Amino acid sequence: KKHVPNLPQIYADINFFVLDLMGRITRESYSLSSHRKRVLQEWFDLLHWTLPSKDFSGLHNLVKDLRQNMDIIYQNPPYLSELVMHAEPLLPVALHSVDCDNVCAFWKLTHVVSIGMVAQHTYVLGDLDRITVKHALDTLLDTALEFGLDPEQHFQTMFTECHAEPNCATELKDSKGFTFLALWLWEVHNRIERYGGRKMWPLPVDCPRCYDPGSNEEFWNKQAVFDYLSNEYWPKGMQTPRLVVLDTTTTTTTNKNRPFGTILIGYRFLRHVPMVFVLLA
Repeated sequence: KKHVPNLPQIYADINFFVLDLMGRITRESYSLSSHRKRVLQEWFDLLHWTLPSKDFSGLHNLVKDLRQNMDIIYQNPPYLSELVMHAEPLLPVALHSVDCDNVCAFWKLTHVVSIGMVAQHTYVLGDLDRITVKHALDTLLDTALEFGLDPEQHFQTMFTECHAEPNCATELKDSKGFTFLALWLWEVHNRIERYGGRKMWPLPVDCPRCYDPGSNEEFWNKQAVFDYLSNEYWPKGMQTPRLVVLDTTTTTTTNKNRPFGTILIGYRFLRHVPMVFVLLA
């Protein structure tokens, strides 16, 4: 029997997580540090171009509002609650899994984003240097560390291990290696599951093709795993890719201890196709 993804539950878990995280920021902060503002801005930007705008319309619109109001939020974090209260009716959370905590939901969102990178990166116009694996990976890791979503530091540890292993480091430095990144992030998540005493996934019952006893890669058929991730988090027909124009305003360097280059922020996304033709004329 073919595995059918439970998309409403996935969406509900992600929506619950984002609402909870925004509420936590509001409760904990009288003002945002410049570092936290940067992390949020970069994460919102990444979500903006990788989330499917139709099927995640409520969350997509919230992210759009958050991006456009970051300067106000920086000075007055409680303004976040106003934006969230306005968006909350559009974010269904009724199917939220009681056994899926914020770390679990962060990884569900990360898988949606990682497949969105593969689906969307060729539809981004403008300064393509910023649609890169190293930027996306730094953004996701910064978010996990800033908001306590890597409590056992498995994400950061595997990041360091990959940098020390030449083949892995080369793959992650490939500016367009988004398929490799999606599979690498799946491996990070599986390490978290394994160390947490949970079964590695996908389970054989959900994806028998994902297991390849004849391979030398821990019995995984990586192409089958990628196909499973795509079907689970970004199934065919979910959204027609949209054109996005990326415009730069500022750049900033990442942590000097990080092995992968720079992080760039402050871009503006113009989502409407008619505008694309005006800009390119």
